[in-house]
Amino acid sequence: MEAIVKFTGRAVCVGVALISSVLLISNQPSAAQASRNDVATRTQQLHSLFEEIWQYHLRTDPESATALGDNRYNDALPIVPRI
Repeated sequence: MEAIVKFTGRAVCVGVALISSVLLISNQPSAAQASRNDVATRTQQLHSLFEEIWQYHLRTDPESATALGDNRYNDALPIVPRI
């Protein structure tokens, strides 16, 4: 009888551990989903960095900005004397 109790106790423990593991895993986003979110976040950060660099270039080189059709920095254009 004692052997049956030990076996049943182990089976219950294994069953509880298995069910707990399944519930824990099912409540968390999958690794693939987390990876996609992480890639999307890093891609957005990279695009933001590119935009920041581009705006810096336009700000520091108003002639290029004007040549590209961006007139926000026309007030910073150098004054060229007429000959």
